[in-house]
Amino acid sequence: DEALERIDREALLAYYHTYYVPNNATLIIVGNVTPEQALEKTKRYFGNLEKGDPPKLPETPEIPDEGPYNAIIRGPKPTYQCRLRIGARTVGPTHPDRWALQVLGEMLRTSLAKEIRTKRGLVYGIWAYNGMYSDVGRFEIGTRSEGDKRELIQQIIEEHLEKIQQGDIDPEKVAEAKTALQGRWALRMERNFGRVHWLNGWVLSLADDEPVIYCINILPTR
Repeated sequence: DEALERIDREALLAYYHTYYVPNNATLIIVGNVTPEQALEKTKRYFGNLEKGDPPKLPETPEIPDEGPYNAIIRGPKPTYQCRLRIGARTVGPTHPDRWALQVLGEMLRTSLAKEIRTKRGLVYGIWAYNGMYSDVGRFEIGTRSEGDKRELIQQIIEEHLEKIQQGDIDPEKVAEAKTALQGRWALRMERNFGRVHWLNGWVLSLADDEPVIYCINILPTR
């Protein structure tokens, strides 16, 4: 509340004029329009905006020499649930390893859900994914459980990670994970919002001289 009370109209305008400038924005149009129509509308409604100076991006922090770290946060809760997060710093969206990390996340999500949720009934859901910023990423495995089950769940997760570190990876599971990721992407592309979201992620991570090539096959309707 104190932080909100310190924000006045001048502070909001300063933030707006710093970040909401054409040089720090991308216009993405998806739908039944032609490039000529989109360009004409864009010039009409946005052509008079001044470019502005793009804000300086924050520097990527160095990885500390010490670690790993275990943090346990305790406090009053309405339920006896705990949240478990296990993760590590990884790479950003332009690094080639991002694809392997996405496949790894899908593999772990499937295998851990089968072991922890379906087989043992310890949790209602579990996730594993590589979240990415403009420069770095984070690989995270997380779930919620009853407090007295945390140690067992953490042990199972660490055992799965240890197998992967030792190279114990089933090629069929890798192929299944790739197929699942491709299928999920194809389903998202059925809606204009999904296409915009996907294109937006690439536009923000690629350099200005790197084009985004997006081709789809449109089947005729009867």
